[in-house]
Order: sequence, then structure tokens, then C-alpha cells
Amino acid sequence: MTSGELLSAIKDVDQNEIRAAAYVIVYIGANDILSLVSNEMNALTDGNNPSISEFNEAAARLNSVAFKADAQNAVDMFKENYAEIINYIKTLNNNIMAATIYNPYDGIIIENPYLGLNRLNLGLLTEEWIEKLNAVIASYSELKIADVFSAFASYKGEAPLVNAYVDILDMDYEFDPHPTIDGQKLIAEVFQAKYSEAPPKNEQKSYLWLIILSSCLGGAAIIGGTVLFVLRKRKR
Repeated sequence: MTSGELLSAIKDVDQNEIRAAAYVIVYIGANDILSLVSNEMNALTDGNNPSISEFNEAAARLNSVAFKADAQNAVDMFKENYAEIINYIKTLNNNIMAATIYNPYDGIIIENPYLGLNRLNLGLLTEEWIEKLNAVIASYSELKIADVFSAFASYKGEAPLVNAYVDILDMDYEFDPHPTIDGQKLIAEVFQAKYSEAPPKNEQKSYLWLIILSSCLGGAAIIGGTVLFVLRKRKR
């Protein structure tokens, strides 16, 4: 789901549900940029065994002026959509928690000069644009911001946080940007930590954990589809 799709979908959410929420959590923006990258790479590799020249052509497109123009347009559109999303929610509920976007291709470099495979620093390419999206999100200082980007960037564990990987020697690759189970758990922990700083009155802290974690474990919800969670207040 992109920010534009969420902007349309949120109007279908019962306004009373939003008003009654302990927090409204908005996690959106990744698909605005990552779809440009992952669509290119998935079209290249889906069901195919691409040649070196095809890889090089894809790398050239991702480094082209045209791609940069498309990416900048996506950032500009996200900025407009995000403002409308947040402003709409504010008319109903001021308890909003937003989240920064992680880089699923962090550290991924495609290169093998011995095979004639040109260098494509996929992590650096995507980070430039993800940082611009995160700058938009962070500009809303009145919101509680769960910094998922920093949590992923500083992660020191061995278990992978995302499904994407590249093994050039074996020409084995996967460009799926969605989080693994461990990645989903880390996202849940970031939300829980931010929530614990200032939980709503009469709200049990474990409730947020259960909502976020169950949403994460449902699959590719966090980055791919379910980007707005309405947390209902429990009746006493």
C-alpha cells in the first residue's frame, strides 16, 4: 500500500473507531519508493535466470536521471499525502504514533568485475530516498515517532531482519523487502518502547504489544499492507 492508497482507504475507517482509539499508528511510505526499486529487480529475476548484461541494464536504469526524477516525484507525492493523512486523523484523534522506514537493502551491493557485472550499491541507492521520506515523517514533531530505521540500522544480531539478500558467487538473490519474523519482532519492540514512554491513561501496556506483534506476525503487514492500526481503549 502506498501513501496515496492509504489516504483513500482511511476515509472508509469508522470515524468513531478512530476517535475511541488509544493511539492511531501510521506506518506508511516504504512502498512509495521501494516499489520503484523492487519492481525493477523482480521484473528482472522473476522466473528468469538473467544474464550479466540484463543485470547491468537494470543497474543502469536504477542509476539513471529518469529513475531519480521518478523517485523525487514519489517523495513529493508522499509529502502531500502524508500531510493529508495526519491532518485528517488529527480532526478525530491527536494520539498519533508514526514510524520511520527501514532500508531493506542496507549493505546489499551487486558487483563482480571478473564476470563483467557492474557495481550497483542497492543499499546506498535506496537509503538516499528513504532518508528523504523519513525527514518528512520526522518533521511532525508533535507526533510520537517510533524510529524503526535506526533500530534496523544499528542491529547487531545474526538473524536476518529482511527477506532480501544477494549472493553473487552463487548468483543467488532475493529482492523481497519485507521483514522476516525477527524483523517484525524488532518493529514491535520499537513500537512498544515508544508506547511505554507515555501510555494513554487506563491503558494496559501489554495491549499495544499484542496488537502490533499479532499484526506483524500476520505476514508482510508492516511494510506491505496494514499500515494503519487503530488501538481501542479497553473498557474498565
